[in-house]
Amino acid sequence: MSEFKGTKGKWIFDELNFKVKGSGDVEGMTVIANVSPKMDYSRGSGTQYANATLIATAPDLLEALQCLQTAIRYAAENNTLHVIDKQDIDLIDAAIKKAIGV
Repeated sequence: MSEFKGTKGKWIFDELNFKVKGSGDVEGMTVIANVSPKMDYSRGSGTQYANATLIATAPDLLEALQCLQTAIRYAAENNTLHVIDKQDIDLIDAAIKKAIGV
């Protein structure tokens, strides 16, 4: 499995400043993306908020996809049905819920 080359660790959406942040050197956080609520007046800040939330979920979604990839690869190589662990299913469910704002 290839290693993620972006900012390591969890990413969060700083709702006050409309910035997606991750682990870093400055006050423990680094800005990954600025998401201005004024970028597109036709859609409003609700859309910008949803976009920023999805961006902040990227590492979680990548981890969930990697779990699925491992299970599918195992099943294909062994010509068998591989059952995904409950812990992995929980991780996948949590990533999807975070991405869609549930």
